[in-house]
Amino acid sequence: MHYTRRLLVVAVVAVGLLALGGVFADGVGAQPSPQTPIDEGGDDTDTEDGRIVPSEQVPLGIRATYGDGDLERPSGGSGATVAVVDTGVDRSHPDLEDRVTLCRDFTVRPVERDSCTDANGHGTHVAGTIAADGGEDDRGIYGVAPEAEIYAFKACDDEGRCGADPLSAAVRAATDAGADVIVLSLGGRPEPRVQSATAYATENGALVVAASGNNGPETGSIRYPAAHPNVVAVGAVGPRHGGTVAPDNYRVPDFSARGTEGPFSDESDGSLDIGAFGVGVLSPVPGGDYGTKTGTSMAAPHAAGLAAKIVSASPAASSADVRAQFHERGPRYDVVAGEGAREGYDPASGFGVATVSEPTAAVSVSPTVPVSDEAFTLDASGSRSDARIVEHAWDTTGDGAFDRAGERIDLEKPPGTHPVTLRVTDAENGSATATEAVFVNDRPRVTVSVPALRAGEEATLSAAVDNEFGDVTVTWTLPDGSTATGGTVTHRFGVGDSTVEVTVTDEFGASSTETVTVTAGEPTTEEQGPAVSPFITVLALASAIALAWRRA
Repeated sequence: MHYTRRLLVVAVVAVGLLALGGVFADGVGAQPSPQTPIDEGGDDTDTEDGRIVPSEQVPLGIRATYGDGDLERPSGGSGATVAVVDTGVDRSHPDLEDRVTLCRDFTVRPVERDSCTDANGHGTHVAGTIAADGGEDDRGIYGVAPEAEIYAFKACDDEGRCGADPLSAAVRAATDAGADVIVLSLGGRPEPRVQSATAYATENGALVVAASGNNGPETGSIRYPAAHPNVVAVGAVGPRHGGTVAPDNYRVPDFSARGTEGPFSDESDGSLDIGAFGVGVLSPVPGGDYGTKTGTSMAAPHAAGLAAKIVSASPAASSADVRAQFHERGPRYDVVAGEGAREGYDPASGFGVATVSEPTAAVSVSPTVPVSDEAFTLDASGSRSDARIVEHAWDTTGDGAFDRAGERIDLEKPPGTHPVTLRVTDAENGSATATEAVFVNDRPRVTVSVPALRAGEEATLSAAVDNEFGDVTVTWTLPDGSTATGGTVTHRFGVGDSTVEVTVTDEFGASSTETVTVTAGEPTTEEQGPAVSPFITVLALASAIALAWRRA
């Protein structure tokens, strides 16, 4: 079985829409042309010193994904890997030569390693939107995550035909190679081998992102594999006019496949996750050139690049976490224009256009309630950004001056409440602050009053507590191993020295222990009764015997 993909292409030489036959059906084919306005400028490139350069280095789709119309340079993705399962990638393109780290061709048997030639151009365009890095000369184009790695897995032939066997093998191989994200800018009818492969990928931690299809605008028109519940389905949005980055300038084009009506479900087929830019997308094409293409194929890599940024910034995030982030971020750019689009979740753009998140600063204190005679730790590791955080600055005195730096710092403070402010700055010059009121406890102290005592008598010991904050509990540990609580304790001590421990603990958990030695003397003579002379005892006995004799 073969899938077909038809792509809308805005040609860079001959202006117009070209239908490319073949790959898994995510193009419009016989569908009408997109109804949203498209910039059909006839020249997207120039030549400088023999190098083809793009008309813009940060295209509108990248700026829209960042939610920043003035974005000068995207960043991020370091350590994240995105597998582009497509028509191959031109890894000699100046903007991609440092990004492609793994290259395989699954359209031949046996699988050809270190080969991923792209004679079609579709896969190169997809890879560029994800991770193009501008080239060594910084004159090229930039993708969403220009520090991410690309696994170029060719599973579609030069005519754009994608067989189920090459596709499923490529998805499984990408998973086994450790890809964090797998992007499938293709679509068609449900196919068990492909469904099994995407299930394998998600079960093993990869996020699978797929184009919804170019066969809209009917409800429930999403193609597979995007329609599978374990796959992130991405529809296309485009500008209504100009290049303004704003939700009221976005519209869902008619060609973008729609999801099912009703609330989102990750348990049944056909729900649309999010929208992304897919109209007039400028990106690298083979031969060091650049081209503009339109289709949900172009929307999916914007989402894949965003996923790479999230994974890079939060390596512990699971694929489910990243998908949840998409859903959480989408409403910021809720698209309400286009058939089926409305406020809130809808089948046209899902939760909305997911964008790069502003950094957030978070402070944690360990222990939660420090004590004044011990250092405590301020931890900023809970701070988040889709770009690498390059600075953690601390104001530990409350005077507005950031006097310490580091993700974690140790600090000592006197008893009381102290404001501490954290400022984080990321590689894109985004910053955020958080202020935490740190309560520092005073450790409670205890002294014990021990009376003079003799062995065997009941003795009462008293504890005097010095404590500044909260209620306390006093616990006694007595010589026989028994315990008691309270400000006093009564006990009978044996002759000699005995050890008593008394621990005072406040309501915040701070404690101190005092050990005292209790000395009990010998009992006094009065305590033993009057002494009796042995002579008197014998005399009394003899008298008793004599008296008894006379009576007899």
